[in-house]
Amino acid sequence: MNRKSALVYGLASAYTQSKAASIPIKEALTEICKISYIGDIRFWFRAENPRKVQNLVEGNYNHLLPIYKELLADISMPLTDEKVKASEEELLRLWEENMVESMQFGGKGLGERVESAKKRISGINRKGSFKGILCGAFSTDVVTSAKYVFEKLAKGFKAKR
Repeated sequence: MNRKSALVYGLASAYTQSKAASIPIKEALTEICKISYIGDIRFWFRAENPRKVQNLVEGNYNHLLPIYKELLADISMPLTDEKVKASEEELLRLWEENMVESMQFGGKGLGERVESAKKRISGINRKGSFKGILCGAFSTDVVTSAKYVFEKLAKGFKAKR
């Protein structure tokens, strides 16, 4: 998925959650950053900070904003007062025009398309995160791997409270 497709996905996902005519850019950026973690099994086992995505957006907001502000201008969706005005029809048009081909499926409605994209991304990320865990486990000795997994799980449970 390229940045423009990620932007359209982020706007569409934020819109389908709120149905508001104005989408706060921070919500769209959060949905964009979630793309990397949808389906990641580390989150299922609480081995990752549940606020990881929010922390990434907050910590990198000043870096992300100019990148996506320029892309918003490219797709004729100007940012005004940290919000993007959008309608479902407009977002459907943007989806058709800018979404990468592998995400061009999922039904006619915007909500159906967002959910289908989430399922596809989740499957891709789940496989990748599982492979990453296995590679990590076999790249060190058993004791070091077990210690690392235990520390990640403990950190995740602490963050949940």
